Amino acid sequence: MAFGRGRTRLTYLGVLGSAALAVALGGCSQAASPAKAVTSAEHSLTIAQAQAAYRSYVTASTAAAKQGDATQGLAYAADGQWSIVHAQYRALATTGTPVPQYRYGTPTFYVPALSSYPQWFVVTVPVTPAAGASAVTTI
Repeated sequence: MAFGRGRTRLTYLGVLGSAALAVALGGCSQAASPAKAVTSAEHSLTIAQAQAAYRSYVTASTAAAKQGDATQGLAYAADGQWSIVHAQYRALATTGTPVPQYRYGTPTFYVPALSSYPQWFVVTVPVTPAAGASAVTTI
């Protein structure tokens, strides 16, 4: 793999990020929805809290997509995700393509057993285009 500029570098960083995430997940506890997890004083973030945050994100993201509202859609994004979502909204607006809507399957939550900040979790979920919608690839 060449280590040049642009997409090649981003692809390389994406591969590194995926590898780092896989290593990090090795120490996480896993539970599928509905969650049945052992809770203790060592967990500063519960599975129920992670599920509530995920539902809030999906609800806001779906509402933003239905309205084609980039401001609302970007309100729940931060850091690198914000840049990607912003670029997607811009690309869709430039081409006059409606913001795609999706249907989400059953999520699986990975919540690390940490007793302090930062609090974080990972969700894996199958995603398909909503009924009547087509998938759009902007990146």
